[in-house]
Amino acid sequence: MTTHKIDTKISVGSHLMQNFSEKLKELNPSSVVCLIDCTILKLYGNTINSGFKKLGVVASVIPVSASEKSKTLNGDLINLINQIIEKDVERKSVFLSIGGGTVTDLGGFIGSVLLRGIKTVYIPTTLLGMVDASLGGKTGVNVQNNGMLYKNMIGTFYQPEIVLCDTDFLATLPQKELKSGIGEIVKYFVGWNSPKLLDIQSIFNNVKSGQTLRPIIEACQKIKMEIVASDPNETGQQREKLNLGHTIGHGIEGEKNGTVSHGVAVVWGLLGESYMSMLDGYLSKEEFEKIKMSILSLHIVNSITFSTPKVLDIMQKDKKNKTYVAIKKIGITLPGVKINPDNLKKSLAFLNGNKNL
Repeated sequence: MTTHKIDTKISVGSHLMQNFSEKLKELNPSSVVCLIDCTILKLYGNTINSGFKKLGVVASVIPVSASEKSKTLNGDLINLINQIIEKDVERKSVFLSIGGGTVTDLGGFIGSVLLRGIKTVYIPTTLLGMVDASLGGKTGVNVQNNGMLYKNMIGTFYQPEIVLCDTDFLATLPQKELKSGIGEIVKYFVGWNSPKLLDIQSIFNNVKSGQTLRPIIEACQKIKMEIVASDPNETGQQREKLNLGHTIGHGIEGEKNGTVSHGVAVVWGLLGESYMSMLDGYLSKEEFEKIKMSILSLHIVNSITFSTPKVLDIMQKDKKNKTYVAIKKIGITLPGVKINPDNLKKSLAFLNGNKNL
């Protein structure tokens, strides 16, 4: 297997924000533009401003709302880019993104196209951002059409220089965002069966303990970065494994127009794609029940209703519209499986309004 050197420096631990400016200094920036979640700025503004004072170069802070609307291609995004241009960005500037997956996706995309690419740094502040969204170099913005959200339709592959994961942020994370992060951890549990992820219930119970979660975060990061190194631009099927749960999940997330968080949508996708794997003959009924009960024991999903035609329409336009990652058992998946339209509809019907989920 061919591997590619990914030079991103990833740090995980507590109190990392106390010295984040030292990490930025390693890049020798001429200036810093910081895109930051409005809520994080209110909670941690003093720490962040103190770090910028130690930096010794001009640091411009631009607050954004951590909503899918913020990374949707419209007039607001154009205005945001104009704000950034006004900061006199140059090729030696560093583009810093502080926030959850929405903010790092958006900041990564802007940094990758601004002046044809400047150095980017991510400080993810959500569990989902730490275990998945800030890693691997995928950036993207959404497109909205006819009231439906098409996730990450426009984007780039662009690796950040540094990813700094301070687990202290998790102590103030809302329950909805914690559940979203657990959703991505469940994906790694189903897809890779890592020993550190086996006690998924314990992970959920200790989700606000940053130090307890550190080995979990690092286990997820290790899985993802090994796959990214083998297929950085998703030209083969190795990296496609990371899309487990995302084929149906993105359809549901788009149909719900952002009201269902990404990680929770992925969990719905895992349930649907597990069911579809069973219908397609890849997954035994016993294994399906094991996956289903592992997920339901966490109580992060309950009954959901959606428009099946709209979900199918979104899936048709999604980049993953012809294949999905089939599950053979916990820890063994098969990417690139052609979607059987009838079994897809049956799987969506299994999810839609099912009071037993």
